[in-house]
Amino acid sequence: MALRLHARLGFALSSGRRWASTSNVSRLRNTPHLKRKLGQHLLVSDSILDQIVAAAALPQLAASRPDDAKLRVLEIGPGTGNLTSALLAADPKVHVHAVEFDERMVEQLQFRFQAEITAGSLVVEHSDFETFQFADEAELHAANEPRFDACVANIPYQLSSLVVSRLSNYLHLFPTRFSCAVLLVQDEFALRLLAQPGERNYSRLSANTALVADVESVVAVPRKHFLPPPKVDSRVIKLTPRAAVEPELPTNDQLFFRKFDALLRIGFQRKNKTLRALLLSRTARSQYILAKDVVQSDEDEKQAVTERVEAALAACGLASNRAVKVPVTEFMALLQALRDHGIELKPSTTRHFQE
Repeated sequence: MALRLHARLGFALSSGRRWASTSNVSRLRNTPHLKRKLGQHLLVSDSILDQIVAAAALPQLAASRPDDAKLRVLEIGPGTGNLTSALLAADPKVHVHAVEFDERMVEQLQFRFQAEITAGSLVVEHSDFETFQFADEAELHAANEPRFDACVANIPYQLSSLVVSRLSNYLHLFPTRFSCAVLLVQDEFALRLLAQPGERNYSRLSANTALVADVESVVAVPRKHFLPPPKVDSRVIKLTPRAAVEPELPTNDQLFFRKFDALLRIGFQRKNKTLRALLLSRTARSQYILAKDVVQSDEDEKQAVTERVEAALAACGLASNRAVKVPVTEFMALLQALRDHGIELKPSTTRHFQE
């Protein structure tokens, strides 16, 4: 039973050595020991793999493109390549760009997928996703053409927030050209993404993601479907760019998403405090860029900022509200009201928003 399971999942045990195998069950050179600190938990369920690929609807996306067009899929943390193999098999137009941090896994992928790499349908990049270039300057100034069309990945738990934040920023930059992201994440993290205003798990992450994407649950994944099993269960989620956002996101402000995040960071800093108290705090004031008509003397400036913040809150009816109950549309209205009253927020500079 154990040998059958490992063979089906891409592993066989021989003389105490662990081997990964391709669909042809060809052996690789001594698959590396999996490191929990890197979040290396290999998905070993064919059924879940099939559901992940099906959720991305790659054949349908490919069919909507010209015959010679590639369907460019980003995979983060491919490990030994079980999901990579399933993605490549989904449609001939699929081209996978796999980003892997562990050099040992990179070598395994290069050995396992020699033919695909030679044919150009797979690129394996040895990179830390924190510094991975989602887009280059030429692309950002091109005719709304993203580097990738979709993202499908079983991501390491410790990278979940970073990956989703950077993907959300990418969706903001290319709202009509990026089709979806299908991600296998920790169940608790997924529930935060799915949370609605007023619910216990509603957070800055929930609001940031909801700004640009609809989030849906695809399937729950018990820990038994991984090798080695993690300590918690997981869930597959799908992020799809929002077809219509009310009010519309500014199309001429590439830093809008970062400014929106800056507002959320203030609002969710203390969940039990009102937005008024938080927006008038010393921390918040240090994040404001004031219009030229705001009085420049320190004492008068402080009073002017107080008056303008209170006026913006009053215009939105949010003076006594707490962030945990405020939907995305009202945060957007508040950000615009602050602008209307001469207060701009400094864009977030966190690594989560590197293009």
